Amino acid sequence: MGKNLTRNNAIICFLVFLIAFTSIMPIGTSVAIAIEDSGSKVLVDLQKAENFNMNDYPLNPTDYSLEVIHIAESTENELLIYVYQPTGARANLMATTISISTAVGSDISPRFYGLEFLNSSGVFYKYKVKDFTVSSEATRVYSVVSILRPFIKDVDAEPGFDNTVSEVPFAV
Repeated sequence: MGKNLTRNNAIICFLVFLIAFTSIMPIGTSVAIAIEDSGSKVLVDLQKAENFNMNDYPLNPTDYSLEVIHIAESTENELLIYVYQPTGARANLMATTISISTAVGSDISPRFYGLEFLNSSGVFYKYKVKDFTVSSEATRVYSVVSILRPFIKDVDAEPGFDNTVSEVPFAV
């Protein structure tokens, strides 16, 4: 009986450790592609990624969400963000801010950075992260927490309690 109890305790401890460890790790990983320059066209850049399929991103004029689909570094050491915006140009919608950390796990410390629109094609938008310095380290980590766009009256839920909102976040 004592050996079974010890073995069960060891299994439980291992499972607790595994759950705790995986809960502080990023959910997904992605490899950034290198882009020649920030002036390249969004579709040209995205088509360099092996797993990119345009058909996975349909036009939806009633979906005002934002979805980060890729990040890249330019040869000018700029961080570029590729976003799926289902409304396309119809809503004249622009992402404004992004929350990024260059650390993970217990060291995660997201900061907000402004976004500069570079170009778009249909539902695909390309932005440059303003005031962001790409590290010179061989391995770099980008934990993108959320991307934000301006609040849209009659589309977004009102915050209530006499609060006002200027931006709406979308988890990444």
